[in-house]
Amino acid sequence: MAALNFVLSVSLLIAFGIRVGQADCPDEWVQYQGSCYFFVNNYTTWHGSSKYCQSQNAELVAVESQDENDFLLRYIHRFRCAFNSWFWIDGTDMVMENVWQWASTLEPISYFNWAPNESNGLVNEDCISIAQDTGGWIDLSCNDRKMFVCEIKSTPTSCSTEVIG
Repeated sequence: MAALNFVLSVSLLIAFGIRVGQADCPDEWVQYQGSCYFFVNNYTTWHGSSKYCQSQNAELVAVESQDENDFLLRYIHRFRCAFNSWFWIDGTDMVMENVWQWASTLEPISYFNWAPNESNGLVNEDCISIAQDTGGWIDLSCNDRKMFVCEIKSTPTSCSTEVIG
């Protein structure tokens, strides 16, 4: 009987398309390794980008590995009209020059993917952008207008058992 209940439960999960253990992302967001990403094909400042992401209960993306950087680059390539464009990410050195951290958490950045000759140490280039063509990072003025990527650190969906009676 227990085996039959298990088979029926799995069949119902498949029939209704329920994804157990995967991130539950909002519509039009892309799920990847425990996060949801939204690629915004509009130009705005770094601060405007951050504010928009926060309005979506998200933050600018914090790129924490080469694998994540490569994932972002694959999706950014889908914006063919954005060739040679840059996309804001959450990195900044606004607090202290050349001390890079994620703005949303104030955690130091441990993975970098700087483009050649970057970060170049120029004053007033306090925000990081990722290149659409190479995936390399460059520091720019936060007032430049770029496209951007929002991220929600998602939690797996789960089913709970409730005792009724």
